[in-house]
Amino acid sequence: MTSDRTAFFGAPTSHSLKALFDGLQVDVPSDYADIDVRDCKDISAAGQGVLTYLSDLSYLEGRLPEGSICLVSHKIADISAEGFEKAVILACDNPRAAFAQAAQRIYPALYNPSADRQAAIHPTAIIDPQSQIDKTASIGAFCVIEKDVKIGAHSVLESHIQLKQGTEIGRSCHIAASAVISHAIIADHVRIGANTVIGKRGFGFEASATQVSIMPHLGIVLIGNYVDIGASCVIDRAVFGETRLDDYVMLDNLVHLAHNVTIGTGTIIAAHSAVAGSSHIGKACMLGGKVGVADHVTIGDNSIIMGNANVTKSLAGGEAYAGFPAMPAQQFWRQQARLRIQAKQKQR
Repeated sequence: MTSDRTAFFGAPTSHSLKALFDGLQVDVPSDYADIDVRDCKDISAAGQGVLTYLSDLSYLEGRLPEGSICLVSHKIADISAEGFEKAVILACDNPRAAFAQAAQRIYPALYNPSADRQAAIHPTAIIDPQSQIDKTASIGAFCVIEKDVKIGAHSVLESHIQLKQGTEIGRSCHIAASAVISHAIIADHVRIGANTVIGKRGFGFEASATQVSIMPHLGIVLIGNYVDIGASCVIDRAVFGETRLDDYVMLDNLVHLAHNVTIGTGTIIAAHSAVAGSSHIGKACMLGGKVGVADHVTIGDNSIIMGNANVTKSLAGGEAYAGFPAMPAQQFWRQQARLRIQAKQKQR
């Protein structure tokens, strides 16, 4: 059995340290500029010409191998920790972020799957003649592309994807297998995971004692640039207007966004979270796993909603929230501490 990763991720590309971090916020001393970086790995697999990172000294076991290249925080660099003697140490503000940026250059095929794809349409794909597909796009096996669909340059569709009438896909997008997309306008450099459904009718209805009337969903979904959507997510189209994800939004697997939800730039939502209809989440927010957001709620910019929290009313933002109903995290933990104290007193 082999541990060779190239079949999955492509071969790593070599760079000099200077070229690798060109334009990134990492200072490379001139003495190190020409050092060759051949791969990037976890610190436990560091070696000659291998880039790694260390954000906490507790993760350092033994000495870093000679010739390994390690990104560390300025604080760790100032400590001159034992074990660094034979390694190349580069100090920066955020070692993990710098490592991620460098890894995109070392493994370009992983981060841009369309980069090495040949423009082609698989013979089993069913494509309406009134669709518009850029000549550099790649369409996989058994895809179904309906009337008036537009697909931009260098975009890649894997197999068994359905693009319903009028859907627009921008440039350099990558859509994984078995996704179904309708009533959507998708910008550039968007990644969509396998089995994700975008643009379906939402859960809107009016019920009486004798019947249920399904609300018409006459809106669309708008997805901005560089959005990353995981596998098996569901994003409902709006009743009227738009369900909208702004630029750089990231959704983990198994996230549900209901009709008329809006998500601000740079917000990240972890798996199993659900946002009910007409709620608005601001910019640069982070929602942990299994977070629930009630309908018609607004969450302000720079909020952190901790895992398993339930947001039942609007939150101003700018701090961390926890619990059910969600409240400022410090308040929640104080309440929990008081409850534990009361429980111990009753047991006496």
